[in-house]
Amino acid sequence: MTATPDNTQATAVPLGELAAGGAALTATGSNEAGTSAWYSFTVPDFLSPANIAVTPADGGDGAALWTPGYNYPDGNPAPIGPATSMNESLLAGTNYVQVAGGTQGNPFTLTVTPPAA
Repeated sequence: MTATPDNTQATAVPLGELAAGGAALTATGSNEAGTSAWYSFTVPDFLSPANIAVTPADGGDGAALWTPGYNYPDGNPAPIGPATSMNESLLAGTNYVQVAGGTQGNPFTLTVTPPAA
């Protein structure tokens, strides 16, 4: 699954469901300066910790910002990051990851790994 750079949270590419002991969710994309790639995933139950990692390829760069998407009053929670890897506790609901900061247009791989069951 490849996201188009410079998409928005409203048009995030859905990755599926992340559950304890389940499979990791992955996506590839590429960014250039000033663009973002947004992805979403659902969490059926509280997970802790889940790992969110961005791996640049071919000398590229980029970082993830994790935006929890569950029932914030203003619908716009503050993102956590930027980082190339982070361990986060996830509440049930929809969560968003924004990959940003790429400057060379090189590919990256986003991996969201759940904890063991």
